Amino acid sequence: MNHPRKPTGRVIPLWERIAAELRGQIVDGSLPVDTYLPNEIDLAAQYGVSRNTIRASLRQLADQGFITRIRKKGSRVVKKDEVPVVRTTVNPFIALREIHAKSRLRIDSFEPFTGITGLCRDYTPFGQDPTDWIRLSCYRILDKTQEPWNPITLYFPREFEEAARRMGRTKASAIDVINDLGLARAASARTFAQPVVMPNDSADYLKVPRKMLATQITTLYFNADEQFFHLSVSLNPVDRFQIELAFQP
Repeated sequence: MNHPRKPTGRVIPLWERIAAELRGQIVDGSLPVDTYLPNEIDLAAQYGVSRNTIRASLRQLADQGFITRIRKKGSRVVKKDEVPVVRTTVNPFIALREIHAKSRLRIDSFEPFTGITGLCRDYTPFGQDPTDWIRLSCYRILDKTQEPWNPITLYFPREFEEAARRMGRTKASAIDVINDLGLARAASARTFAQPVVMPNDSADYLKVPRKMLATQITTLYFNADEQFFHLSVSLNPVDRFQIELAFQP
C-alpha cells in the first residue's frame, strides 16, 4: 500500500503568519509609527482566531521591536524596522547565554585597572587587593550581520586573569568561563540600568549619531558568600535597541 508522503519543511504556525501580515503593514506604512493596532478582541474577530493566538503574534512583534505593549492602552507601533530586544532579569544568566550564542566579542584592550573600588564602593571586592583588577574593553559582534552590536566592558579580579584571557576565544559568557575554570560560581546578580550619552568613539564605530542617548546596563555578580567577583557594563544606543528589564519573583 502506498502511503501519502508527509509534507516536508517547517509548518508555520497561525500566530506567526498573523504576525508576519501585521509586520508587513507596519513596514509599508499601513500601520504608521505612533499609531495603535486594533485591540486583541477586534484582531481575533478579524482573523477568526482566539485572543491567545493574537497575543502570541503581538508578543513576537514586540520581541522584534516593532511595537510596544502598553497596559490598558494597547499595542503602539514604535519602529518600521526590526530592533533587537535585549532582556535581562535580576538573575540574568539565561539571557547572557542567549546573547553569547548569537554573537562574539572583539576585544579592543586588555589592561590592569585600579578604579574598581570607586566604581563599586558599596560592595566588597573579591581577592586580597581590591584595586588589582583587569579591564577588557570590547565590542559584541552579531553573528548574523557581522556588525557591532554594542560596546561592553568586563572587569575581572587579577586572580581570574586566565578567564579574562579566554574571553576573545569563546562564545561562552564570562560567568560560564569563570565557573568552568573552578574560580568561582555565581549565586546571584544585581543589575542596574541608567541613561547615559554614548561616547563619540563608540558612536562612530557603531555608526550612530554622536551624543545619542544610551542605556547603560551594569551587572555585578556575587558568589554564595555574597562576595562581588565580576562586573560587566554594556552601552546600548536607544535608537537601535530596546532594553527590557524583567523583575521576576
